[in-house]
Parts: sequence; C-alpha cells; structure tokens
Amino acid sequence: ADNGGSVHSSLCLSNDRILTTTTTIPKDTIVLTVPASCKLSIANTSTSTITTKLDTIMETRHPFHWPQHDVHLICCVALQLVLHHTTPKSFFSPYFNTLPSDSGHDNLLRRWTEEELTLLKISPIVERAQREREHMQHDYDMLEKLWTTTTTKLPFTFQIYDHAAAIVTSR
Repeated sequence: ADNGGSVHSSLCLSNDRILTTTTTIPKDTIVLTVPASCKLSIANTSTSTITTKLDTIMETRHPFHWPQHDVHLICCVALQLVLHHTTPKSFFSPYFNTLPSDSGHDNLLRRWTEEELTLLKISPIVERAQREREHMQHDYDMLEKLWTTTTTKLPFTFQIYDHAAAIVTSR
C-alpha cells in the first residue's frame, strides 16, 4: 500500500504475527508486491557519508565478528531505526511497523536472560550465548571507536545496533 507496494485485501496479519486470509483467494492471484526500492538493503538505505565512513572503517581491517557486509547493513538499519523513531512517517516505516518489537527478538540466544541461561548451566549453549553477547558488544565498541572523531560520534546506541542486528539476522 505505502511506497508503491500492494497487499491483497483478504490478507490479515494478527498481533501474534500469524498471516491468514479472510476469503478464498483464487489460484495465481498476486497477494503481495514489494517494490525493489522498499527492500531494506545497503543500496537503498546507505548514504554516501555512511558508505564513506564505513568503507574507511572496514579498510582498517579491524576484526569484526560479523561479516563486513553485515556490519554495513546493520549500521544502515540502525540509522533507519533512529529515523523511524524520530520521524513516524519515514520511508521505511511501513516495513518497520510490521516487525516484532525489539523485545520480540528476545528469543535470540544472545538475548536470553541470565536466569534463563542458569537453567542450562551445564550446556555449551550458555558459553555460546555469552560469546555472542561479547561479540555484539565488541563489534559495537569497535564501530564506536573508529567512527568517533572530534566532530562526529556514532549516531546510534548499542541497544539500537543490537535491535538492527536482530532484524538483519532474523529475516
């Protein structure tokens, strides 16, 4: 509907994120269209400033735990999240409005609570969760250190970076 896409009038997405139809849809009917310009990608979300800054950071060859392409996309999504929170009718708002809330990604291993992990204390999954948390924090700290100069600082918080990473890795 917004930004050139279309959704068949019979499609319904519940609060539990269950997709249903209200009527029978004939075979071969197009039920959803998403224009390429609405794809959440580096090409559609990055600006020349962001690309230049990230290219400079990536040239430093600092060891990120995520692949460099993913770090770039996560940063682009993080910046779009900042824009979405400050400008409710931003270009990607129709997409962000369909996503689970930030807490909706709490099923990701790195987001399990200490209490939940304690229940699995003899499992190697606890170590993996801690490692994923450390890697996420390390990558953010590295970005913050390399991005920040005397005139600019990283334009998003760790929480927004983590939320963006959850969006990128769970889609």
